[in-house]
Amino acid sequence: MTPNQFRAQHGDPTTWTTAEFDSFQVIAENTQQNPDENTLRTRLTFQAHGVFRAARKTVRVIRHLRVSSTA
Repeated sequence: MTPNQFRAQHGDPTTWTTAEFDSFQVIAENTQQNPDENTLRTRLTFQAHGVFRAARKTVRVIRHLRVSSTA
């Protein structure tokens, strides 16, 4: 399977699960030495997804700490 085939099967990368991002990354790394524009765009989306996921986790921890400290 190529990265383009994966995108066609799984749709918009902004709606992918973490497992789908991981699968895409493996496919992209194994099938292309010179990635096309769509692959580069999807990789950027993957990186942004990871950053946002980490930020959401940090916000949850901060909220938890705030609630715990006021209790």
